[in-house]
Amino acid sequence: MNLGSSRKKGIISPSLTQQMASAYSAALRQYVTGNHFMDTFAFHSISGSEIVRRFGYPACR
Repeated sequence: MNLGSSRKKGIISPSLTQQMASAYSAALRQYVTGNHFMDTFAFHSISGSEIVRRFGYPACR
């Protein structure tokens, strides 16, 4: 889901989506932008283990 977007109107707000992406780690941000995940309303999943291993987020305890 894109922050500041309207699926009904087919509008994705680039500035608000960028604001959301800025909260991601650099590696995750590069991954989602490089794969254009935030350019569409399509759902993309990333497993928790991949978030920890590949993007450096701490594991839940």
